[in-house]
Amino acid sequence: MKTPAGKFKGCAKFEDTNPLDPQSTAEFKWYCPDVGLVRDEDAEGFIELVSYTIRGAGASATSERISDVDVSQSDDGSGDGDD
Repeated sequence: MKTPAGKFKGCAKFEDTNPLDPQSTAEFKWYCPDVGLVRDEDAEGFIELVSYTIRGAGASATSERISDVDVSQSDDGSGDGDD
């Protein structure tokens, strides 16, 4: 998994759906070891980790929402979550 915050290995991709709302679209989330959520993607766009600090060195994290992104493309380096 690659984000502006760096490249992460051993990530898991999860599909989140709402069975109570058949009109809703799937949301995909990528979690990486020792970091947590690094990307959250839905039909409206995605948010991804752009920076982070290792705990003990002043823990902080930043993400940003990017709207109007065609999430059907995989050119963004998100891969299948196994990177």
